[in-house]
Amino acid sequence: MLNNDCIEELTGLKDIIVDDVKNVYGQQHIYLHMSKRIHICPVCGEKTSKVHDYRTQTIKDISSYGQMTYLHLRKRRHVCPVCGKRFYEEVDFLPRYHRMTNRLAAYMMDQFADIQSMKQIGKIAKASGQTVTKIFDSISYPKPLTPEVLSIDESRGDSGDEKFYAY
Repeated sequence: MLNNDCIEELTGLKDIIVDDVKNVYGQQHIYLHMSKRIHICPVCGEKTSKVHDYRTQTIKDISSYGQMTYLHLRKRRHVCPVCGKRFYEEVDFLPRYHRMTNRLAAYMMDQFADIQSMKQIGKIAKASGQTVTKIFDSISYPKPLTPEVLSIDESRGDSGDEKFYAY
C-alpha cells in the first residue's frame, strides 16, 4: 500500500486512498476511493455512515507528466436510517453532476488569459468547445456596487446658445 501522505502531496487531492495506477495507451488511470467518514442526510439532517452501495465514476483531471489523467472514483452511496433517503458522499474536488475536477475547470478558465478561442482551450484540455462554454457560463461574478447617489457636473449643463460637443 502506498503512503497516503505522499499521495496527497503528489495528486493534490485530500482524503483519498489510491488503489491502483495504470498507464494505458499514453493515458494515466488512477483508481481511488475516499476515506470513510460520517455524512449528513440532505433531507432530515441526521448523521449516518451506513453505506447502501458503491458506484464507480470516471473523472477527467488535468494532465500529469504529459499524459491525460482519468480518476476512477469508487463513490459510496449512503442511506439515512431515519428517512431512508439515499445520497452520494460529498467529494471536495468534484462538484455535483460533474465529470471533471475543479482544477481542470480552473485550468480551462486560466487559459483565457492567453488563448481567445474556446475551441482552442477545449483542444488543450481534451474537451469540447461547448464544455468550455458551459464552464465559463457557470462562473458567477459579483455585481459591482453602484453608488446610492449619482452626481452630475453642471458646469457644462448650461452652454447658453452654443452647441455642446462631447469629445
